Amino acid sequence: MAKIKRNIGELVSGKIGKVVFVQMRGKSYVRSAPDRTKNNWSEAQILYRKRISAIAALWRTLNCQNMNEIWNLATKDMNSYAWFVKKI
Repeated sequence: MAKIKRNIGELVSGKIGKVVFVQMRGKSYVRSAPDRTKNNWSEAQILYRKRISAIAALWRTLNCQNMNEIWNLATKDMNSYAWFVKKI
């Protein structure tokens, strides 16, 4: 990762080719873009993605009465879906 001394971040933001321009805490940085492919997921990532998919499928099967109960249990800081995922 390179640190830019001039504020080029106001001119460039995002990804250009394999280079990413980012701003953090008022400073601009340039770094290489991550190489992400579906084949490089770890076993733990695959398991987590399957769990989240199962939770989302369960959420979609709930009826209106169950939804009302969940809405009543959710806090002001969290919506009902986030509360449901946290409790599962």
